[in-house]
Amino acid sequence: DILRAKQGSRVATDGVVIDGGGWCVESHLTGESVPLKKQIGDELLAGALVENGSLLYRVSAKGSDTKLGDMVKALSDAQGSKAELARLADRVTAVFVPVVVTIALATFGLTWWLTGMVDTALMHAVSVLVIACPCALGLATPAAIMAGMGVAARHGVWFKDAQSLEAAGNIDTVVLDKTGTLTVGKPSIVDHVMVDSSIAVDDVLQIAASVEAHASHPLATALINAAAERHLPLMTVTDISVIKGAGIQANIEGLGLVKVGTAEFANLTLPKFMPKVWQIASTVALSINDEPLGA
Repeated sequence: DILRAKQGSRVATDGVVIDGGGWCVESHLTGESVPLKKQIGDELLAGALVENGSLLYRVSAKGSDTKLGDMVKALSDAQGSKAELARLADRVTAVFVPVVVTIALATFGLTWWLTGMVDTALMHAVSVLVIACPCALGLATPAAIMAGMGVAARHGVWFKDAQSLEAAGNIDTVVLDKTGTLTVGKPSIVDHVMVDSSIAVDDVLQIAASVEAHASHPLATALINAAAERHLPLMTVTDISVIKGAGIQANIEGLGLVKVGTAEFANLTLPKFMPKVWQIASTVALSINDEPLGA
């Protein structure tokens, strides 16, 4: 079958894009919080959120055959596995239950022999069973494992089995390697540089956000949000054109041709010695009529 995934909706099944394009968030399976660009020939994963664009895709797997289905099955298997504590509880229960039943029977017999009253003897025996019931040993640990894994999965953490969950309780140091960075998936402006110190940052941001409001790139959202936080109204733009792999350009009346994108696209040469954050962050530069203003 061929299905369509619109902006704001989730991809129904695994598939391959055959028409259109857009940006999808696949963090529920891959852990990658930054939206990924999808175009013809790219693979889609069930459950991915389409942040921008509209995609037409051919189904390659559905239901339990999708990667999402594999993850759900893995979680189900993990919830059914036993931690060392659960196995210990099983061993204790195997001895504990016969002992409790034996004591209850002895209590019944002893009470009946001393009082001659069957109902009192039965009450005492049942009291022993209720008070010494090993249900907590047999049920509490599996229930805690299932609940713990369920909560973790909702926060994007998947445990391979119950032993891993149990071992996680002793973790005191976590070392993370995600292509050298750890992100929250919501880009924000961390620094700026202007070609001329007399140029107001807010003016450049207002122009950039006005143009980027017509783009679908994840970094565009960061610029638009920053402009909104500073209460900068968006300007009217015309003749919008997206240059693949470079940026977006448009005309603004009274200013001219505005280019927003890579430093090369905006004809901007950044100084050699920049703060460290510039080495790890994404750069968005801006120019008007090929005259660079800043980044």
